[in-house]
Amino acid sequence: SFNEMADGFNAMLEARKQVERALLESRERLSAVIETSLDAVVQMDAEGVITSWNPQAEKIFGWAREEAVGRMMHETIIPPQYHEAHMRGLKRFLATGKGGILNSRVEILALHRDGHEFPVELSITSVKTGDKYEFNGFIHDITNRKKAEDLIWKQANFDKLTGLPNRHMFYDRLAQETRKAGRASLTLALLYIDLDRFKEINDTLGHHMGDILLVETARRISACVRETSTVAHLGGDEFAVILADLDEVSRVDALTQNILHELVEPFRLESEVVYLSASIGITLYPHDATEMEELIKNAEQAMYAAKDAGRNRFSYFTPSMQQAAQARLKLVKDLRSALAAGQFRVYYQPIVELATGRIHKAEALIRWQHPARGLVNPAEFISLAEETGLITGIGDWVFREAAHRAKQW
Repeated sequence: SFNEMADGFNAMLEARKQVERALLESRERLSAVIETSLDAVVQMDAEGVITSWNPQAEKIFGWAREEAVGRMMHETIIPPQYHEAHMRGLKRFLATGKGGILNSRVEILALHRDGHEFPVELSITSVKTGDKYEFNGFIHDITNRKKAEDLIWKQANFDKLTGLPNRHMFYDRLAQETRKAGRASLTLALLYIDLDRFKEINDTLGHHMGDILLVETARRISACVRETSTVAHLGGDEFAVILADLDEVSRVDALTQNILHELVEPFRLESEVVYLSASIGITLYPHDATEMEELIKNAEQAMYAAKDAGRNRFSYFTPSMQQAAQARLKLVKDLRSALAAGQFRVYYQPIVELATGRIHKAEALIRWQHPARGLVNPAEFISLAEETGLITGIGDWVFREAAHRAKQW
């Protein structure tokens, strides 16, 4: 009947109104979410024109909504170096339906209205309405996160006091440079620098002055080398220099001599004037070694050779240093068990009173009766005992032994 048809028609109208209301409410909720989003939400049509711009977009890009809407996207927030890629990517998507960065999160640089670029995290989705595409960009400013990441990276890789690469970064740089030198058949020089008697200055003037001295030392060493070289602070009073791309090894001598010359110039630390010098060990890649750990060990051994030769000089690594270092390690190992094994002897140097000809007193002198090497001179093992801390126990033993002998006499 007519009434039934009318009722059905009214029901259809009501259902349609409900769908429209639901759709409107859904759009309003979506609009509210976009408006209050912590991300910048930017919409663009298939021609690359901005169609929507939320308050967060205004905040991070500096363009008001009424200014941004209607502008070309690439002229507004995309840095010039990405313009071509943006246009090419849009064209390819419209032709094939495929896009490289669609539906994924990427980190990229964005452009502010004032011209500066800043890092953002970007996600783009596409929506097809009828036969037309619209693109939604969700953009998050990650400037603060990047700064925090950069700070953490810097703290992990650079020395806080001198600003130079630390030991960790030095190892990375040395690995990179040796690989590069190996591929190009080039020579690389590694310098190991140790300041002479720095501990005495540090203990006398205090750690504050010692820190100032290390900072100035870092500046002087850095001023002697090219920017392509690496100067690192390995800790304490130890520094290293990586000289890459050497066209001729003779340049190493002149540069090292220049470093020594700079470091003997007076250091003016507040009210104090301090004089310093350095001992430098040099090793060459690939002539002396090709493995990184071996290079570092070679340079360190050459530095000790420079110290033993009188300090304030440099020494190149030689194979004999390696042999001497191995012999030294074995001697230290034997020295650790010598006291418990009863291998030390005390010899007494008499001191005669000339007026009477009588022995007035005696000087107690230690000797080491090594089971394999025989009698070892103190000149060979006392410095090792001092470096390893064994000298305290050995000194106590000599004192007790001499006192006991004096009582017997």
